[in-house]
Amino acid sequence: MEAYLYLLNYFFILLISIFILKLFFYFKKDKLNLKKEAQLLVLEGKEKLALKEEEIVLSPYLTIGRDENNDLIIYDHFVSLKHAFIFKKEEQFYIEDLGSSNGTFINNQKILKPHLLSFGDEIKIGEVIFKINK
Repeated sequence: MEAYLYLLNYFFILLISIFILKLFFYFKKDKLNLKKEAQLLVLEGKEKLALKEEEIVLSPYLTIGRDENNDLIIYDHFVSLKHAFIFKKEEQFYIEDLGSSNGTFINNQKILKPHLLSFGDEIKIGEVIFKINK
């Protein structure tokens, strides 16, 4: 009986620890969470977009490039046909460069692997600059 209570005690502590960790990640405000509606706000280069909206709601999978089959088409000779894509994974948004010639930049840093996006990040693709907005 004493061993049973001992195990029950450790199990209870484990559950509380998991609950605290989940709360910590839930209230982390700087990362994109799908419970909040995230948007791409066009800061520069709006005239190069096929869409004429200044704000584009992020979908769980958004392809970006010069090709007509992309979700977000950018008419810019610095943009590759299939340049980058934004995707969700575990309730957060990431962006990945698809081996483009001129690169994808987050806050003026060229990305070489999938990058976790945060509110306020600036994304530069060709001559177009977007900002992640709430």
